Amino acid sequence: MLEQLLREIGDDASVCEVLPSALRTLRTSAPLQACSSHGAPSEVLSSSWCERVSTLLQHKDASVRFAGLQLLEHTCHQCSETTFANHRAIWSSALLSMAASASEAPRMKRRALSLLLLFLHASSSWPQQRHEMLTQLPRILGLLLPMLSQDEPAQRAALLALLQISSEAPHALRSYADKLGGLLPRLLLGSRPRVAAAAATLIGSLPTCFTAAHAAERWLQTVRTLVGTLQAKSHKPQVPSPLPHMPQSMFSHASLNHDPI
Repeated sequence: MLEQLLREIGDDASVCEVLPSALRTLRTSAPLQACSSHGAPSEVLSSSWCERVSTLLQHKDASVRFAGLQLLEHTCHQCSETTFANHRAIWSSALLSMAASASEAPRMKRRALSLLLLFLHASSSWPQQRHEMLTQLPRILGLLLPMLSQDEPAQRAALLALLQISSEAPHALRSYADKLGGLLPRLLLGSRPRVAAAAATLIGSLPTCFTAAHAAERWLQTVRTLVGTLQAKSHKPQVPSPLPHMPQSMFSHASLNHDPI
């Protein structure tokens, strides 16, 4: 079956036309998984498939590259550790190039980044491949953080990607804490509901990215940034009015600025 699929996607001119059928077959029959258990001849066929996907990812036509992205997603779900190891470097290079390209469409960039994080997840049970993917995270994060200042689809995609990283490789976010601490409160308080909800979830997960000794301090800094953002949005300090039965001294400047216990 994989051999037939390979013939179907072998023509650049028709690959977009046959793509829906090819994806349906990949979903329902998992031919790459079947190849993984059939020895050397099947490994050669799997390698030919992966090389064809690599070629599509680097095609000059954007629609063909997008077809390559969709095929790569299913390929990653089904390939063996050996197949992944043999093709990870060229796939990662193509995806990083696509995500960093100024001329690439935004949806292509977002899809490329999501596939790089799929690689991170897929390699979780393959120590050597996991190590190689972790070394790519600084470049991936360097592409994700600017997206937090772009339009809503880019912001949401970046936040969801960062949430995945905070779950799978939390230590990778430590050196970006100050930048995230400045960006996330603004997204939480000044964005549409879906972006704000994702920002709130990421803010809640950030303390888990730090050691116990630094988590409380980082959380306090985030809260202070949130308060500062609220004050800036209202153009005045958020000082509550005293209730009739409460002494005015409870709301004095000294009391409000006293460090919490």
